Amino acid sequence: MSEKTYALLSWRGEDQGMHSASEIKRMWEAEEISGLFQVATDSGNMSVQEFIAFEQEEEQKELQQQQELAQAQAEAERLKLERERIEAETAQRLELERLKADQEQAKQARLDEEMSGKIYYLYLGGQKKGPYSKENLQIMYQGGKVDGSTQVWTQDLGEWVDLKGFKEIVGNSGMLGSAPQPVQQFPPQYGQGSPQINQPYHQGGTRRIVRQQPAQRILKPHRGGLVLTLGLLSFLCFGILTGIPAWVMGDSDLKEMDAGIMDPSGRGSTSAGKVLGMIVCILTILYLVAVFFVAVIGAV
Repeated sequence: MSEKTYALLSWRGEDQGMHSASEIKRMWEAEEISGLFQVATDSGNMSVQEFIAFEQEEEQKELQQQQELAQAQAEAERLKLERERIEAETAQRLELERLKADQEQAKQARLDEEMSGKIYYLYLGGQKKGPYSKENLQIMYQGGKVDGSTQVWTQDLGEWVDLKGFKEIVGNSGMLGSAPQPVQQFPPQYGQGSPQINQPYHQGGTRRIVRQQPAQRILKPHRGGLVLTLGLLSFLCFGILTGIPAWVMGDSDLKEMDAGIMDPSGRGSTSAGKVLGMIVCILTILYLVAVFFVAVIGAV
């Protein structure tokens, strides 16, 4: 784009030709023209000094506009980069949340799979029965063969608890409170005796007979493994040091099993440990008696 030209007039008003602003400024600085010369512009005639000052002001305005334009472009670029950064961070956060949700779903699927293969044992009729699957217990619970107070044992818990605590079997219904049941005494042996029948009563003109189920009872865990270990140690190396505890503990635990207080599933190992302890103790006593008589006879 060519530079704009202006008509230069002498002090007499004679036309000196068309010149650009830079040429007029050069001629003024070289003193080729005087202050009496004028320049014809769109706004009218101006003296050379006024024209040069006007052009400098216009240059300053143009320079300022260029700077403002550059700043606006830089700000627009910054905003663009900031928007791209926010979009990238948002996409990354959403991807992380999606991955976390996928992991949670996979974890829940594994838990559901483990729960579906979980093994349960019941204490019914004074005996430990099982194993049962979750589906088996759901059918038994829905059929009324077991209720929320039935005692259940699992490997992860390691103790007997009420069935109503297993939401995967009883659902939300097991968490709700049930109507209070009449109190009855435990039978002499857990699991023995027959259900008691309450006295009939009338409600709304209908006669109902309520059969009360025998109350469930949590048994003490047996110590058959410990008693058997003590008996074996007494027989192999420690003698009466472990034989006496095996004898005493085994005898006490067998009495509690007979009374229905302790889990009877460890009766075999408990009896074996007790017998080993008894044998070691008796043999030790006989040996000490024999040594005593030999010593007495040798002294005589």
